[in-house]
Amino acid sequence: MRACVNKMRISAAAVLVAGLMLSACATVPLQPPEQGKATVGIDLTFQTRNEMRGLFLKLDHLYPESIYFVKVEEGGDPLTQENVLVANSTSYLINVEPGQYAAVAALVPFEYEVPVSGTDKKLIMYGYHMIYFPAEMIRKTLVSVEPDSFAFMGIYWVKEPEYEDMPGAVDNAMRHYHKVLYDLVPVFKAYEKREVDLAELVEQVKNAKGYMMTLPYGGVIDTADRSAKAEVKFLKKALRRFKDSGWEPIIQMRLNMIKKIITCRIFY
Repeated sequence: MRACVNKMRISAAAVLVAGLMLSACATVPLQPPEQGKATVGIDLTFQTRNEMRGLFLKLDHLYPESIYFVKVEEGGDPLTQENVLVANSTSYLINVEPGQYAAVAALVPFEYEVPVSGTDKKLIMYGYHMIYFPAEMIRKTLVSVEPDSFAFMGIYWVKEPEYEDMPGAVDNAMRHYHKVLYDLVPVFKAYEKREVDLAELVEQVKNAKGYMMTLPYGGVIDTADRSAKAEVKFLKKALRRFKDSGWEPIIQMRLNMIKKIITCRIFY
């Protein structure tokens, strides 16, 4: 993939990407509901590789900064859509037209420290994992969105593939959406602003300077849950997230309906 290390060159566009990270942390007011439109959301956690957990990363799991969705045209294939929609609130698409939607990728920020041999310094590595969802997961997220509704795509844990599994973890859906997203994702543009060769990278490591990487991966599904109980958990979380936004009555109505479904299953 073009965004991977190319001929041992790594991006040093730290200032631009740091700015992107800071701007993403700013609180953005949630859009109030528009008549006839809906919100669709997903709950995603990214699990890092075994050797990274507890060694360099401060956390063994990471959360997305942004999710990428597609609206699937009638009779269309969710694996080959051309128009990608960027979440307008982390993991939610707010005020979308009714129709079928699927999630295809996630942008996940990371930061970890690497000890510099022979010194008491640490190299700060920061940037983004661009996680492309496998075809199986994209199909699992597919949901029909009705007017004036709050739609649930599921709760997912997605793993970073082990090194030996990386070649086999990439499927045609991932290749397609990497191509589509390359010109859309700001950090890919930042990646190409300035590149350094291996000698300069080694010098950075010696001086324990931080540097940024954009690492695209084909994600591997660990768990996927679209059960009624999972939706209750998702909707309760959404009630807190969308407090005072105007979406609460719509979320609460859906939550009450799912609770009734669960109760009926228990007694019948």
